Amino acid sequence: MARLRHMTFFTLAEVNQAIRLLLKDLNQRPFQKLPGSRLSQFELMVKPVMRALPLTRYEYIEFKLVRVNIDYHIEYDKHFYSAPHHLVKHQVEVQDTRDGVALFFKGKQIARHARRYAQGTFSTESSHMPEAHRKQQEWTPERLRRSLRLSPLPLSDEQFPLTPKILGKGPVSSTRQIRHIAQDCFDDAYTRMKNDGLEDDAADLRTATVHWLRHTGISEDVKFRPREHVRDDAGHASMATTDRYIDSDLRERHASGKRKRIREIY
Repeated sequence: MARLRHMTFFTLAEVNQAIRLLLKDLNQRPFQKLPGSRLSQFELMVKPVMRALPLTRYEYIEFKLVRVNIDYHIEYDKHFYSAPHHLVKHQVEVQDTRDGVALFFKGKQIARHARRYAQGTFSTESSHMPEAHRKQQEWTPERLRRSLRLSPLPLSDEQFPLTPKILGKGPVSSTRQIRHIAQDCFDDAYTRMKNDGLEDDAADLRTATVHWLRHTGISEDVKFRPREHVRDDAGHASMATTDRYIDSDLRERHASGKRKRIREIY
């Protein structure tokens, strides 16, 4: 660098060009006590054993051994991924990458899923299911309504449950299945945003939950609708529960007001 100390540069490209010329001279300069130069030693000893760089960049992978449960799913990071049903009770290897979760059995890949972060939910491929389970899955709502000689879409005065139980009679009384669908939408959106390079937005979306969506919906609903209607739609047992969504905004305003400084007037 001493040879550049009296030179003036106006761009980084000019500096790099000057260094490139000096570097070429340095590599070709003969050694003082050994034969050859840096360039000749590189071509003689290093270049012949060099290999081409990999076509893909290095990727960090986590490995874990798990056992396929009786429902042909494995648990990884509190999410359940399907595996071929004939491997029930067998041990498989999980490889978690940035793009997905792969399952290996005796060194052979047997399944690959998109990475999901929703805890307690399932990612299932129909090809992994037993034949009887696949036939059950073919019973879509449209096929079920046709078999019962109902109209393709529910009517306003219809008494038949919109989502009947698979076992037993009557409508589905739990929101668990709907919550899982909503959470899957969040997870799919997170994966697509991350793959598209929207890292910051994806990180914000990753914290979104179904409970957060419900809380936001009720908080906005009470601004425009009667509280009694919001209470009934939300399934709250009392108005006091609904009022918490109104009070939460007031509490936030109060908390932010406490941090506000009073300007001194002289």
